Amino acid sequence: MTESNAARAAATDKLVPFQRIFLTGGSGYVGRNLVRHFVARGINVTALVRSNKSAELLRSLGATPVRGELFDASLSAAMAGCDALIHAAADTDHGPATERQRRVNEDGTRAVIEAACRAGIRKVIHLSTESVLATGRPLVNVDETMPLPLKPAGGYSRTKAAAESIALAANADDFAVVVLRPRFVWGRDDTTALPALTEAVKSGKFAWISGGTYLTSTTHIGNLCNAVERALGRGRGGEVYFVSDGAPLPSAPSCRRSSRHKGFKFRKRSSRVAWSEPLPSSVTSWQPFPAAGLSRR
Repeated sequence: MTESNAARAAATDKLVPFQRIFLTGGSGYVGRNLVRHFVARGINVTALVRSNKSAELLRSLGATPVRGELFDASLSAAMAGCDALIHAAADTDHGPATERQRRVNEDGTRAVIEAACRAGIRKVIHLSTESVLATGRPLVNVDETMPLPLKPAGGYSRTKAAAESIALAANADDFAVVVLRPRFVWGRDDTTALPALTEAVKSGKFAWISGGTYLTSTTHIGNLCNAVERALGRGRGGEVYFVSDGAPLPSAPSCRRSSRHKGFKFRKRSSRVAWSEPLPSSVTSWQPFPAAGLSRR
């Protein structure tokens, strides 16, 4: 057995009996990279898509696309034969709260979880966000034991927090639900955070908060994919895990690192507003999770 085949076999062994995964949000930034990650490990991935264009993209990446919506009555039938569900679909708009966002993030999560139960899926990885704890005040050295706030800041935080609660309420001995909270996902193929930063810089609207010295956490897409793999293999049902690249760093170096391949530079313009949001880390660097298990603080 060659070294590459051995590594692939080892990665696959860690996921037994999760050899068939159903993925929502497959055509999104995180979803596309999850497809690449698991297909490379020999795992069969079935992905829910809403358009022919998305179906063609995911088919080219090695997944089996299924046309449909989160609320389709046939969703459980589409999941038949799958061992695990990764729920990555979400409305990530950080603007004013909308009924559409509530329906997608809350009702959509409920519909997907119920469909997975009916389909006989045994493990669910629900992708959430550190924003569920956001209240407009600094988040300093928080961990997974911090309760969800009574008044989250904005529609995205509120609906994602509600989605977490919906998902975790379904956890059972024969239906394990694990929640992952990445922070500021960045890296290859980014079609979310980095494009927004790029546009802000090019338009002259970008400004550092406190001169770019405030601490922040990030999660490289490679680390997130590895975290999902580790959560499938070793994540405990009913638990929540933060995922990040390691210790919090000043925001300026973090942004410069994540935007390096975009070929632009940040201006020195600065805002006087101070904001500190370091989070606990589950990954110490851009590298696969250690074999010992999913890290937690």
